[in-house]
Amino acid sequence: TTSNTNAFDSKFFWSVLYATPLLWGFFSISAILFLKVNAFVTLGCALVLSGSNVYGYYKCSVEQREKWNSWMNRGAEMGVGAMMRNSSTSVFGWLGNRMAG
Repeated sequence: TTSNTNAFDSKFFWSVLYATPLLWGFFSISAILFLKVNAFVTLGCALVLSGSNVYGYYKCSVEQREKWNSWMNRGAEMGVGAMMRNSSTSVFGWLGNRMAG
């Protein structure tokens, strides 16, 4: 069913997302232990980037999605309301005036 697929996809996504910084951290520690400075710089960058990716997805998960939808709905309502109130300067009023003559 769809809910099982979505649950599996969600668990897989979040598992891989959380596992990636752990893997980069393990490789970074091994680079330090074996004194591979060049590798450590690259692995350190990968660790920081994947960690920030986890942080961003975590912060944007449900709370931000709800806020975004609320902002979009409010903006659309304001835009449609303004367009209806002032049809002479709206795009539709302008197009109607151009087509009429």
